[in-house]
Amino acid sequence: MSIMTKEELLAAPEEDYINEQQQAFFRQLLLDLREETVESMEKAKKQVAARIRRFVKTPR
Repeated sequence: MSIMTKEELLAAPEEDYINEQQQAFFRQLLLDLREETVESMEKAKKQVAARIRRFVKTPR
């Protein structure tokens, strides 16, 4: 079974609502969003840590 594309999902008949293929599409979509979110959070953590290090090193 292949994952549907967004276009295929939108073109599917109403009686196919949330069939097995559509569930697979949304599962993959959620997994992709999770991965993007985790990557974004890791990047933000590194940026915050770098700013904190700069702030702590700055003489007052």
